[in-house]
Amino acid sequence: TSVHIPANSLVYDDGSDVVGEISVSLQDYLNMGELIVHNVSAMMSSDRMLSSEGVLFVSFAQGNEVLSVKPESLVTIRVPEPNASVDAILYDDGGEPIVFDWQVSGDTMSLKSWDFYWDGKDWIDSGYEFYITGSGWYNIALELNPDVSFNQPICVSLPRELFDGINSDVFLILDEYDTVVPLEMNSEKMLFCASFSNLPQDSDATIVSISSLGEGNYHFGMSHAIINMDNSELVVVPEPQTKEQILDFLGMF
Repeated sequence: TSVHIPANSLVYDDGSDVVGEISVSLQDYLNMGELIVHNVSAMMSSDRMLSSEGVLFVSFAQGNEVLSVKPESLVTIRVPEPNASVDAILYDDGGEPIVFDWQVSGDTMSLKSWDFYWDGKDWIDSGYEFYITGSGWYNIALELNPDVSFNQPICVSLPRELFDGINSDVFLILDEYDTVVPLEMNSEKMLFCASFSNLPQDSDATIVSISSLGEGNYHFGMSHAIINMDNSELVVVPEPQTKEQILDFLGMF
């Protein structure tokens, strides 16, 4: 993934041109394991599930001051993806990155091919290209439109004597759709839950839990299920694992 910034494209809050060195931060999460490790809520727009092709965070700063992009400037993001889909939509955080209720972006995205020279050779790459108007989170995703879906909360229980919403994170992975959704702790039910309006009927799912019970005391749980209206509550029993073992497990996704 790359960022292309034309000269004199960034401004301070007062609209004046930036002078001097700047820092550019680019974080990309291009598979489900990375999304889980960094606990990025990448897969929901309102209550509808998304299948993400990649989530990115981009920021421009000078010292502690966040910089903006001039309205007429074209700061370009290129995300290589040989199997890029014409149906993918660009979402952004809607100005509320903590909430992560993804909104369809007003920025333009298209499929492109690029020629470049590297290591003494000419190369051609292809994927998604879009322009951004400032710092923030972006999500290249497709909305799930399963043939048969239903609207029902999915909840997961962990052994309550050890695990809660403070020391544990739980994720629902839909294996066939390459999508992962963090579940939130329902303190009233003491369950990790999420509600969806387009949950695919009879889809294969993997439920993953990651817990930290103290310095170096990690637990990892994984369970498989077929999602339907009969299993609104699923059970995961975490087992002690090292951080390295957990990262190896997540590498499968």
